[in-house]
Amino acid sequence: MKIAHWKGYEKKFVIDEVAKPEPGKGEILIKVKSCAVSGTDLYRYNQQKQINIIPYKIDETPGHEISGIVEEISPGVKNLKAGDRVVVQPFWGCGKCYYCKKGHENSCNQIHAVGFNSPGGLSEYIKAKSSFAFKIPDGISFDEATLTHHTAVVYYSLKVSGMKFNSKSTGAIFGIGNLGLLMVQVMKHLGIKDFFIIDINQSRLDLAQELTGGKAINPTTFEDPVKSILDATENIGVDFSVELAGGNAPTLEPAIKVIKKGGVFIAVGVRDPSDTLNLREIMRRDLRIQGSTAHTRTEMKESLGMLQIGAINAKRLITHTFPLEKINYAFETRLKDPAAISVIVNP
Repeated sequence: MKIAHWKGYEKKFVIDEVAKPEPGKGEILIKVKSCAVSGTDLYRYNQQKQINIIPYKIDETPGHEISGIVEEISPGVKNLKAGDRVVVQPFWGCGKCYYCKKGHENSCNQIHAVGFNSPGGLSEYIKAKSSFAFKIPDGISFDEATLTHHTAVVYYSLKVSGMKFNSKSTGAIFGIGNLGLLMVQVMKHLGIKDFFIIDINQSRLDLAQELTGGKAINPTTFEDPVKSILDATENIGVDFSVELAGGNAPTLEPAIKVIKKGGVFIAVGVRDPSDTLNLREIMRRDLRIQGSTAHTRTEMKESLGMLQIGAINAKRLITHTFPLEKINYAFETRLKDPAAISVIVNP
């Protein structure tokens, strides 16, 4: 089979021929149809060492937003059969620890991540645990199904916030990239009508506004997000804010300042480890800080349901597709093209 192997920052990815992987107990062999280029993959490709991301090793194969067709099942697999269209949850736990037994495999200390601990979806075939592969409902394409994982990421962050969302809830989303464009759609699905979207990319703000009706704020037009939001809320602020810009973006302080007293700050974006928060401010205003890491199988299933009913418009987010042989073009496009949102590789 064909597989993309990392060969260093000069050669980048090279397509090699290797034998198909053999599924072990409880595993399935999947013919990969679509694999998205993730932001995490991009950090590693772009040598962004200020982010707490492990660089690629030689001959590593990334790719964790994966959909495809089951080609082979190992003995004992009951939930799937050959020919099923599936999307893969790209990580799983040991199944035995305290967290796994409670259904929180995202907190397992022995977590196994596809594209990190084993070859990822930038190849013609992968193997995966059958219990972490889910049938794709009719009407959802393979390309669209790759957005399930990131939809689950943002949905989980809202669930663990402990908030009860309704039409009167107010929020602010800092960072309208791939995750942000999914977040605002999930918020709309949950009934949240009054929220602000903040980014320096006007085209993404326009798309988010088109999809959800959120109130757009672009700081590059000299519009102060904090002042704008406080003015619009009678100096009270919003119920919650979410930081999705990540990296070194100057969004932490404003994201805290726009929250009303007693509100919630939700941390999702991968930030620089040196970032700090003003704990005195958090204490004084009775704020709650909620971290969020990945999701569980529950959110994968629920996110597929959102895609199925059209609550998530995946088609509008898929901007580019490439064959496996053009993998380096796919990464360069995701990195350098301002119009690129979801970039898909079709092995």
